[in-house]
Amino acid sequence: MDFTAAFYAGGVINLIGFAAATLTTLSFVPQLVKTWQTRSSGDLSLGMLLAFVAGITLWIVFGVATHAAPVVAANVATLVLASCQIGLTLRYRPRAGTSRLGGGPAGRAKSESTTI
Repeated sequence: MDFTAAFYAGGVINLIGFAAATLTTLSFVPQLVKTWQTRSSGDLSLGMLLAFVAGITLWIVFGVATHAAPVVAANVATLVLASCQIGLTLRYRPRAGTSRLGGGPAGRAKSESTTI
């Protein structure tokens, strides 16, 4: 048996798949943490996140159909993280008529007061 056949016949290729899956899934965590900490998601595209989740769902279907455990595991974990990000994006997105800096209605400073 040559090296290539032994490499693929063994579990090494699955280990590579799980390592790749772990890295790509964990790469989503910093954005999720930043959104949670800053309570801001104005720079994130909800459309992109929804398309991303649709793609993840298709990867899960593909992984199940082809019995590709690394694909299924990675995409299930990523689906959970992406769903959390969508929830935070919806919760913390800027509302119409408010400043992105949290100053209340656009054009009016937070500390503005009126005196008579």
